[in-house]
Amino acid sequence: MKIQQTTDYARFRSIISNREVDKKHVRKLADSIARKNLLHIRPVICNHEMQVIDGQHRVAACQLLKQPVWFIQVDDLTKDDIALLNTAQKNWCMLDFINFYTIEGREDFRKFSRLLNRFSEMKVTILLRLCGTSRNVRGGQIDISNIKQAERVCIWVRQLRNKGEQLAFVYERNFVRAVAATVEVEEEFDRLLSRATDLTKAYSEPEYKKQIKAIIR
Repeated sequence: MKIQQTTDYARFRSIISNREVDKKHVRKLADSIARKNLLHIRPVICNHEMQVIDGQHRVAACQLLKQPVWFIQVDDLTKDDIALLNTAQKNWCMLDFINFYTIEGREDFRKFSRLLNRFSEMKVTILLRLCGTSRNVRGGQIDISNIKQAERVCIWVRQLRNKGEQLAFVYERNFVRAVAATVEVEEEFDRLLSRATDLTKAYSEPEYKKQIKAIIR
């Protein structure tokens, strides 16, 4: 594979399912490149159609600086390789992978993304845990076998949060997991909601479970 360079930035094509370009990251890269351009050591990777598989931020930074882009074309790469290339890197967060597989049309990821959009106040890692057992999300596997229960718990937690500012802690992982493990039916939650102001911030899941059980039993 031959490393090439060009200042014809229009040659590079984006892929819709790739993560969005982070302008802050582009500026940071541009500052680094301006000090010393080492992009020939880590060239942008494109497929035969010049779709950027890895390096869209580097392309944007080079364009900002009007510097040449160093790139390699690999004929047999596809958009499915985007997530694979970023699995072992830190530059993609969990949400990037979820968005990628959602846009690619994987139904379980689409369902999870709808839940995430509905309850955006919840952390991604908490929702993943509520939905099912741990899976290799970065590798395109997600377990949503308990998504209905996850939705119910999210509704409950939101209702508790609406009881007052002193209950801001209810979005913490330990509390959410305590609710999921302790409250089984609507009647129990109704009792918990009626005495929500009796709840106090704790520092472990067992402590929250103890509080919840004292109210609903």
